[in-house]
Amino acid sequence: MIVVIAHIKGGTGKTTAATQIALARQMAHPERRVWLVDTDEQQSSLDTASIRSEQGLKPDLICAAYSSSKQLVSQLNAQAGVWDDIIIDCGGRDSDALRVALLAADKLVVPVLPRAYDIWSLARLETIMESARNYGGHFEALAFINRKDKSAECKDAVKYLQENEAFKLMTASLSDRKSYGKAGGSGRAVSELKPCDKKAVEEINELTKEIFGD
Repeated sequence: MIVVIAHIKGGTGKTTAATQIALARQMAHPERRVWLVDTDEQQSSLDTASIRSEQGLKPDLICAAYSSSKQLVSQLNAQAGVWDDIIIDCGGRDSDALRVALLAADKLVVPVLPRAYDIWSLARLETIMESARNYGGHFEALAFINRKDKSAECKDAVKYLQENEAFKLMTASLSDRKSYGKAGGSGRAVSELKPCDKKAVEEINELTKEIFGD
C-alpha cells in the first residue's frame, strides 16, 4: 500500500505522523517491508531515520529522500515491487513531488490542526486532489485531527470535516503530547520511550491500524 501523508500548509505534523506510522507499522508487522520516503526539502524524516540508525535501534527505519518529482517517479517505479508498504512524507506546500505522490497513492492522509487557517487551506488541497484524479489518481482521502483538544475551534474543525465530502474523517486522532517531539528527535517510536507514554502509543497504534485496515 502507498500512503501519502500531506498537507499544503506547514507545521501540521506530517513528519511526526509519517515517521511514527512507519515505525508502528514495521513493529506490528515485522514480516512486511516498510519504506519511508521523504520528499520535503528539510528532510526531517530522513534525519529521524539517520538518528535511529546511528543509535543502532531495531527495527530499522528504512528511509530515502527525493525532493524532485523526476527522482520520485523513477524510484517509485523501480522499487514498487520491493516494498509492501510505502509511506511518503510530503512537504507543506504545493509541489510537483506532491502531485506525483498522489498519482501513485492508495491513500492520502491529511493531518489537520483544529485552527481556522488550517481548515481554510484544505480548499486548496482539494483542488490539487481533483487535479490528480483528473490525471488518473485513484486514492482515498482521509483526514485526522492532530493536537486534538476540547476547544470550540476543535469542535468546529471536526464538524467541518464531517460535512466535507472530499475527506473521510478518521476516528483516530492525535493529541498534543510532548512525547511525539521527544520520540522524533531521538529517532524512536513513542512505544520505545521510557517512561512510556501509554496514551501516545495508543493514539499512534489506532491511527496506523485505521490507515491500513488491520
